[in-house]
Amino acid sequence: NSYLGFGIRNNNSTFLDDTMVLDHNGNVGIGTTDPQSKLHIEQDTNSLTKGFRIKNKVSSQSGFIWLDDDDKMRIDNASNSSRSIILNGDGTGKVGIGTNDPDTKLHVKSDNYDVATFERDSATSSSTIFINNNIGDGCAIQGTGGGGGMSLATLTSGGGFAEKMRIRPSGNVGIGTNDPDEKLEVNGNYMLKDWKVQQEPW
Repeated sequence: NSYLGFGIRNNNSTFLDDTMVLDHNGNVGIGTTDPQSKLHIEQDTNSLTKGFRIKNKVSSQSGFIWLDDDDKMRIDNASNSSRSIILNGDGTGKVGIGTNDPDTKLHVKSDNYDVATFERDSATSSSTIFINNNIGDGCAIQGTGGGGGMSLATLTSGGGFAEKMRIRPSGNVGIGTNDPDEKLEVNGNYMLKDWKVQQEPW
């Protein structure tokens, strides 16, 4: 294939290999003379500095996008390699944040208690995490807006959402009711195998 090559010479005026090429399709190659896309970068060693670097000129912080020797695509913070996002290259599509070896589709690891945060940009609307199969059956965890607490719901195919339990900010738990006035309030029939009542003090 024909291409326009850009190279450098060393102190002995010896011409080194092409550093960057531009082929007849308009593709640019860095580290390769046969670019397969508009920008094609190849690295010859397993090092984050051989990948794609983004730097903030003001803070001098840098980030890298590169492939490691296990064919995992990594997004790394240059000052702290543990701040990584990993995409497995084995076809599983597993993504790891804070871990180099994700076990599930999304695996988040932290050395602190604040592992993950889900936030909706609203002070009054509910925020919901859905866990369901490919036809919509499953469950949901919802943070209800306006200080309503947390609810657990079931999902059915066709978009059915049915709240089953509510935990209010007061700590009151309601089953069959979303506004419990007691520590445990059940609206409906229930069965106990064993139970114990103890007066104060606890």
